[in-house]
Amino acid sequence: TPGPLNVGQVNIQRPSIGYRRGRMRAVLTLLLAAATLSPQSAFAESLSSLRPPPPGSWIVDRTGKLSPDALSRVNAVATELDASGVGQLGVAMIHSTDGRDPLAYATELSNRWGVGHAGRDDGALLLVALNDRKMAIALGSGVDDDDAVRATRRIIDEGMAPEFRAGRFDEGVAGAAESIARLLRS
Repeated sequence: TPGPLNVGQVNIQRPSIGYRRGRMRAVLTLLLAAATLSPQSAFAESLSSLRPPPPGSWIVDRTGKLSPDALSRVNAVATELDASGVGQLGVAMIHSTDGRDPLAYATELSNRWGVGHAGRDDGALLLVALNDRKMAIALGSGVDDDDAVRATRRIIDEGMAPEFRAGRFDEGVAGAAESIARLLRS
C-alpha cells in the first residue's frame, strides 16, 4: 500500500489500488444498470433518422429480423399496389418509438416519407416497434374511414400479433402487407 505524501505541512493519504478498482466497479455497475433499465432508449429510432426506403423498395427493417425473402415479398406487394394506381404502402420495422404512441409515430413517419399518391393521400404505413411490442397501421385521409380502421385493427390482432407471438416475423409482416394491399384495393 502506498504511504502518505508529505507536501509542505500537509500529509495526503493516496487511495489504494483496491479502493480505486472498487470505485470504478461501482461506476460501471451504475452505468450498466441505467442502460438495462431503459432498453428502448438505447434502440429508439428518431423520426428524422429513419430515411425512406431507397427507390424500388418500400420497407425499412432496422431490426434485421426479416429475411431477404420477406423483404422481397413485401416489396413485390407494394410495387404492384403502386403500379395499379390504387395506393401506396410503406413498412417500417424498428426497435422502439421510445414511448411515443405508435399510431402517431406511424402517421408522422408516413407524412415524412410521402407515402400515398400526391393529392389523393391514399397511402398506408405499417409500423412495427419490436422491443415495444407495438404495431400500428397509419392510413392516409383518402382511405381512412371507420371500416378501414376496423380492418387495420383486425389485420394486427388476427394476423400479425399471432405470427409475432409464434416468432414468425416474416409471415407477420408479409401477410399484413398483403392484407393492407387488399384493403386499399377495396
